[in-house]
Amino acid sequence: MKKRLLISMSLMTFLQAGSLPNTTPMSEPISIKSINYLNNFYLGVGYTQFKTFTPIEHLHANSATLIAGYHINDYLSIETRYTKSIEDLSYKSTIKTTDIDSTYSNLAIFTKFSYQIDDFKPYLLLGYGKNRITKLANITRIENSIEYGTGLEYKLNSNFSINLDYIRAYNKKGFDGRARNQKVKINLITASITYNF
Repeated sequence: MKKRLLISMSLMTFLQAGSLPNTTPMSEPISIKSINYLNNFYLGVGYTQFKTFTPIEHLHANSATLIAGYHINDYLSIETRYTKSIEDLSYKSTIKTTDIDSTYSNLAIFTKFSYQIDDFKPYLLLGYGKNRITKLANITRIENSIEYGTGLEYKLNSNFSINLDYIRAYNKKGFDGRARNQKVKINLITASITYNF
């Protein structure tokens, strides 16, 4: 009888304390944060200097560039660019210098390799694109080529960045028209601002 009374009193003591021996409190449920993949996208606009070089003639023009990209991770992005001249091309040869009623455009897609150093991010670009020059000596010249370049990004805040980069858009023989047997180099120097979502 005494044993039963002792057990009953012990049990009531534990119940009044609100816990049983060797029990652990339940932890808070783990919240799973959803990933917003839209935050990896970025868009940009830029001012580009387009220049071509051959042994006998040069072209250049002020151009505009549209940029759209996606950050895969902190070091790797996929980026596409469209550049088009916003004025007549300036033509210079060993004989004359003049403006001509021609346009230049470039459409390219790049893999972008970058590394963050404080607010700066140097990067390399490697891709493939199409160069198009209209009505040069009454011929529209179109060539596809591997494109490559380098640049530097500076982060203004969590959304906006400014960039300066150089791209070699073409660097070989075989361009349509009079430059078919000459090595043609096409350079694009771009200053841009991008918005990160």
